[in-house]
This record gives sequence, structure tokens and C-alpha cells, in this order.
Amino acid sequence: MSDVAAREWRFYIDDVTSFAEKVIAYTDGLDRDRCIASGLN
Repeated sequence: MSDVAAREWRFYIDDVTSFAEKVIAYTDGLDRDRCIASGLN
């Protein structure tokens, strides 16, 4: 294992949740075609 201390699994869950919330905020109101056209894909 590396010298970096292992993070507890709950911190990774927090990271995933935070990222998912950002994805929802960035894509709010976009349908499939507008999302593709925006370059967010």
C-alpha cells in the first residue's frame, strides 16, 4: 500500500454524492440533445 493513509469508505461515498449533485446541477433543464450539444458528455 502507498504511504498515503487509506481513507475510510464513507469519505468516498461523500465524494460520489457530491459529484452526483454537481452533475444534476450542471445538467438541470437539459434534454438529451441539448446535453450532447453542450459538450458536457
